[in-house]
Amino acid sequence: MVVSQSNRGGHPPRVVEPPLSEWASIAAENRRLLSASPVSVAGQPLHRLRAQARRDTMELALLFSQRAGLTPSLPPHLEADGPLAITGHQPILCSTGVWSKYFALSRFAECTSGVGIDLVIDSDRAAPIAADVPSLDERPSIQSIVLSPGHADKCFAATPVPSRTQVASFAEGVLSALHKLPPSGAINNFEAFSSALMTSLPQAQNGAELMAFTRRHFEAPAGLHYLQVPVTKLATTLPFRFFAADILLRAVDFAAAYNQELAVFRTNHKVRSAAQPVPDLRCNETGVEIPFWILTHGARKRAFVRPIRGAIEVFSQEGEAYVIPDSVDELVSAFAGLRLAPKALALTMYARLFLADIFIHGTGGARYDSVTDGIIRRFYGLDAPHFAVISIPEEPPYFVSDSGLSKMMSIAKDRLKALKHHPENALEAGLQQPNHPHQVEHMDLVSQKRRLIAEMSKTGADKAILGGQMRHINELLRASLQAEVSVVEAELADLLSMEAQVSVLGDRRYPYCFFDPREYSQIFTGTVL
Repeated sequence: MVVSQSNRGGHPPRVVEPPLSEWASIAAENRRLLSASPVSVAGQPLHRLRAQARRDTMELALLFSQRAGLTPSLPPHLEADGPLAITGHQPILCSTGVWSKYFALSRFAECTSGVGIDLVIDSDRAAPIAADVPSLDERPSIQSIVLSPGHADKCFAATPVPSRTQVASFAEGVLSALHKLPPSGAINNFEAFSSALMTSLPQAQNGAELMAFTRRHFEAPAGLHYLQVPVTKLATTLPFRFFAADILLRAVDFAAAYNQELAVFRTNHKVRSAAQPVPDLRCNETGVEIPFWILTHGARKRAFVRPIRGAIEVFSQEGEAYVIPDSVDELVSAFAGLRLAPKALALTMYARLFLADIFIHGTGGARYDSVTDGIIRRFYGLDAPHFAVISIPEEPPYFVSDSGLSKMMSIAKDRLKALKHHPENALEAGLQQPNHPHQVEHMDLVSQKRRLIAEMSKTGADKAILGGQMRHINELLRASLQAEVSVVEAELADLLSMEAQVSVLGDRRYPYCFFDPREYSQIFTGTVL
């Protein structure tokens, strides 16, 4: 799928591909193809596993959303298995470009009498949860105010819920920084977010749940209707275990398909790094890597498999090992004691094949999911279902136009260059201050330099003597313009300071909690999409 970009009326680049009006027909076609697919997964028809996966995921999502205190009530028609849209992201304070996926998810469900489900990727490495705030103190910059410090060796699902004291300190720090900036709606919006954060504290069992619940409570005034389910919960369902079992039993074939598609991607996109977009799965005499993490006490460990005497051993490089019978039924049952979580490509593969009628990507995921398309074709012999891409960044709350700042800086730089390196041209062009007391004297120096240049071009001219005279005149000319040089240097310094402020205030990465969800939702109710 080609991602198209537009930049309407000076707004940040927007990506919507295909148009929102086409999503329903794409979802219907994806559903038709997957329902009719003859593909089997670990001996089970894909369409049968898909039906159960959707039911199981819906049930988990309803329970999760009820725990958040949202008590979603779904209309009766959903019992007839209406269209299902899926998206997902890590439980962090994302930008509005990412936030747009949830508005589109809700809008799709509303327009199609369907359901939207957000996969809370709590199986990812627990990065810090922080709010980026612009700062104009001394040197303009972006400061990061941390709610949760992150845990390099843990996943989000294993992070503790911050205390009320930590939440209050975080909110106070952000509000203090916002109050130092020009007036905007960001303060009121963040206060509403802080209230949602406090409301969500009693319901959350880990840091990932807290951020998922908080965002939904913050969005509530905009009337968004979608469900959420953590990936670690999704990975416990029976259909997911069949999906994983099929890959374990055919690990060599899967790794080959996976690595071949990564090689194609790197060639097509001229990517030299073996780590981009994701590393290959390792295959050697000790075992074959599979696209899952082994989760042990919240730590993520790379998973490998190898056959041993009528069984399969799933192991990590840290020494953990699980011996599982190689029959499908026993393998699926054994997963109850082995916590596996999918890596990025495996997660989107499962979501697109087993759950979604349409999967909604941001621009980041869309860049690499051509790899997933290829793996689906190679491993399952199936044309991959189409996905949608959306990213609609909002103008920053402190956005200011440069109002010709770039042009002013270019003029100032050219003027400074002329004053320093071609003083005679600058004087003749009138760049010296008007009515300068030594203007006549300076223009006489310019005339002398012109005469010296002419004499140096004559045959037999003593260039050593003339050159010395030329250097002396150049020094006098440069000295004569020092006041003007200082003025332009000061002007340029002011412009550079303004440029730094504009750059910081206009950054597109500020978190969604600085924006009003009711105002932002208007983008999705008009014709702009």
